[in-house]
Amino acid sequence: MATLLHQHHRQNLNIDCRYQDASLLKDVDTSKSFADDKSFGSFAKLSVKQVVGLGIVAGRAGNKFDSKSNATRAEAAVMLYPALDKLNAF
Repeated sequence: MATLLHQHHRQNLNIDCRYQDASLLKDVDTSKSFADDKSFGSFAKLSVKQVVGLGIVAGRAGNKFDSKSNATRAEAAVMLYPALDKLNAF
């Protein structure tokens, strides 16, 4: 879901956070790591760190990201609200 949100911002809304205007994310804290960091692909690591740093995704209990699980409707709603709010900030 984190990668999906990040990719949606980049592709459908023409916000390329990595290339077009890197300054949009220059102050985002990407230092957060999860106990299961090795369980998700390297292609997703930057996206995960950015959406966590933006406060869109927090992870699950036990400091796990749990990338192999499906998000519930409630979890999706909790992620969508701050994601849409952040879009207004850009």
